[in-house]
Amino acid sequence: MSSVLLVDFGSTYTKVLGVDLDNEEILGSACARTTVETDVTIGLNLALKELQEHIGRPVKFEGRFGCSSAAGGLEMVAIGIVPSLTVAAAKMGALGAGARVEEVFAWEMKEEDIEVLETIDPDIILFTGGTDGGNTKIVRHNAELLGSSQVPTPIVVACNAEIRDEVVDILKRSGRDVRVADNIMPELGEVNVEPVREVIRRVFMDRIVQAKGLCKAESLLDGIFMPTPDAVLKAATLLANGTKKVKGFGNLMIVDVGGATTDVYSVARGEPRSPGIIMKGLTPPYSYRTVEGDLGVRRSAKALSCVIGKELISQVSGLNESEVERFIEDIFFHPERLPHTKEDFDFDFALGYLAVKEAVKRHSGRYEVKYTLDGPLNIQYGKDLTEIPLLIGTGGVLTYHPRRRDMLLGGTGYKEGSLSLIPSVPRLLFDEKYILACMGLLSNERPEVSLRILKRFLTE
Repeated sequence: MSSVLLVDFGSTYTKVLGVDLDNEEILGSACARTTVETDVTIGLNLALKELQEHIGRPVKFEGRFGCSSAAGGLEMVAIGIVPSLTVAAAKMGALGAGARVEEVFAWEMKEEDIEVLETIDPDIILFTGGTDGGNTKIVRHNAELLGSSQVPTPIVVACNAEIRDEVVDILKRSGRDVRVADNIMPELGEVNVEPVREVIRRVFMDRIVQAKGLCKAESLLDGIFMPTPDAVLKAATLLANGTKKVKGFGNLMIVDVGGATTDVYSVARGEPRSPGIIMKGLTPPYSYRTVEGDLGVRRSAKALSCVIGKELISQVSGLNESEVERFIEDIFFHPERLPHTKEDFDFDFALGYLAVKEAVKRHSGRYEVKYTLDGPLNIQYGKDLTEIPLLIGTGGVLTYHPRRRDMLLGGTGYKEGSLSLIPSVPRLLFDEKYILACMGLLSNERPEVSLRILKRFLTE
């Protein structure tokens, strides 16, 4: 296999990348509007035509692989028992598999919860609950209620092993597509996400590609193998860990600012820096993703302005609030719009900077001091990412904007004593050619090639 075509069907743009495997070269890249609402192959063919013109000669691709976050990406609902434990673990597993979690349900579900679930109509339901040998009553109740619902969604069962077979039987009686994974929390506080991620990937390939209208593209590709965020997480893990033959970069963070969401990935343990700090809550997995659906810079710009406030957007951009309002309305109805004027670039900078700042803060752990009769307690929740040595920016606004470095710096600046454990002074790299997702795809077949290309083409 000397040349391959790698395709990322994004929510706004379809990106294509041609790679010469023998010489480990990027032959060219191109993009076109994603046309999943009509026929996804229209946008794909436009991008392929541009790619061919860019390369300047006919290229025969021996392999054609794709990933996708088009048509809203992979929407999931998580069901568990204790919100701070199994529900939180379920959310970690779903996010790590490239999904966006629309809703979580805890404790004993009620009829009203089923009505909400039927309204959401997610792509996948992740059913969890109970450590192995733990609670069975609530798990059984939730399975019976879910089994009687009208939601036709595939269900991934990753609950208490003691009752798992009974749960699967209850759900299969209603004719559901039920898949089984190891318990996502086999012991109290222990998170086991990789088996769940793998099952979700298989459901994505088997069922979701057709449901999203992407099956037409499979006639032009060898397959759409995973959600785009899952591909990026694979690339991040490869880049951090390396292989037996090629050294990785070590701990890192990636911020992907998109039109609909801002995703943050970290590959690091994030353990307390000193023995005097007590960990509380669930520790996120080593390879960890969070997604913020209210921090996009196009379709979610309205939501971002509600979270951040138009006043702050005005301060960062230098535009008055009425101008900010006008820009937000414009990009909501025209998400494909690219900046042309100074005001356009100033507005995009403000959205991108604030999205990075808020998303990194949410992803990172936090530090608290609680005072007791025995003295102060130093408590850490989540990952300590203050010493992350490398921060990588990707996504449209972190690719084209002339002030992208300042934008990405919004996710840095930890000072001793701060509550949010964000990176201090990492080295900054940028994914100019949108290669992260594509190299995640390629890593299944050619990990060393993928890693060397990543190390070569991510730019200062």
